[in-house]
Amino acid sequence: MDNILIILSGLIYTNKIMYNQAGKLSHYLKGNVSIKTLQVIEAKDVEENNTIIFMFPISSQTIPSCMLDYMKNNEKLMNHKTIYSVIYCDEYEVDYCDYADEILSLYCKNTHANYKGFLKVGAYFLINHIPYKWRVANTLKSFASDIRKEKESALDIMFFSKNQFIKQGNKFWEKAYRSKKE
Repeated sequence: MDNILIILSGLIYTNKIMYNQAGKLSHYLKGNVSIKTLQVIEAKDVEENNTIIFMFPISSQTIPSCMLDYMKNNEKLMNHKTIYSVIYCDEYEVDYCDYADEILSLYCKNTHANYKGFLKVGAYFLINHIPYKWRVANTLKSFASDIRKEKESALDIMFFSKNQFIKQGNKFWEKAYRSKKE
């Protein structure tokens, strides 16, 4: 298996949740995997790895500006790399990730990289507050399996059914309301 680089491609404050997920993904990949953030990555980090996994949260359905800037300034480094993405959105529906996925796909085509697919994660801000962490782990395992086998991947996960999501949201707001009242 190739060397793999996971690039946390969000702003510093969003990297905490992604770093935990990157660590789990690294474990499931069972190979030579390194994790870097955009804030500390160097050209040699990309050059030494054949497979790149961009992990990033979206806002307004698009890639973060810091990642777009990195992509623009490092197009030559992506030549002939295999690229995957893990796209986090704060919305319940993962189809909010579609534009970001399309941008990354076109970027890979223009830089002669091989875009192999994605894992889209809905309502990512709830990852650390859900009783269904096993669902996240199982999906990360499936994604890691696709990467190890160098397969195309098109996975997504939403942690709750829509009714559960609404119920959890109502519990959160009721608790917040009570704490303000006291």
